[in-house]
Amino acid sequence: MDNSRELASLLRRANRLTILQNPPVLELLTVNPGEELPPSPWRLNLVIEPKRTAGRASST
Repeated sequence: MDNSRELASLLRRANRLTILQNPPVLELLTVNPGEELPPSPWRLNLVIEPKRTAGRASST
């Protein structure tokens, strides 16, 4: 009898429980344009753009 499906299911469940038991630290980084940061699924990067100059308002 092939138990590979059961083993795969148990491995997926163990991986889910690991994340639940040891949650990663969530980060919010505020940076200026041009600064590069390594990608991370647990980090939200907020880029502060320079203020725009007041221009003509367009109405359509």
